[in-house]
Amino acid sequence: AVIAKDGGQVAGYALVMPRAFAPEVPILLPMFAMLNGLTWKNKTLRDNPRWFVMGQICVAEGYRGAGIFDRLYLKMKEVYRPQYDFTVTEVAERNTRSMRAHERVGFQTLHTYPDGTTGEVWRVILLEF
Repeated sequence: AVIAKDGGQVAGYALVMPRAFAPEVPILLPMFAMLNGLTWKNKTLRDNPRWFVMGQICVAEGYRGAGIFDRLYLKMKEVYRPQYDFTVTEVAERNTRSMRAHERVGFQTLHTYPDGTTGEVWRVILLEF
């Protein structure tokens, strides 16, 4: 995880999930199966060991709009670049605020799909390190 603190107060965090941890969260196995079938730079994600899933990013209410979101991702790139080429995450297309924020820090859409149960459209987005 990457954590932003203001003194003793947590201002924000970004949780990550290495692929090796996938079997520990069975509900996410279908997501990992889908991700493994995607292609980036002419190589399936299954065949590229140098990526992880970005889990949750959260900025505390009193710190929103202060650049914490961007700085969390900048720090993530700095820390994880030696081990990883990129991270991927999913954002609901209707969550335009989150999509704009992720695009601002450099995420690009890798894949779009509708949820089979709800019909909600999701974007799989990728941030290159």
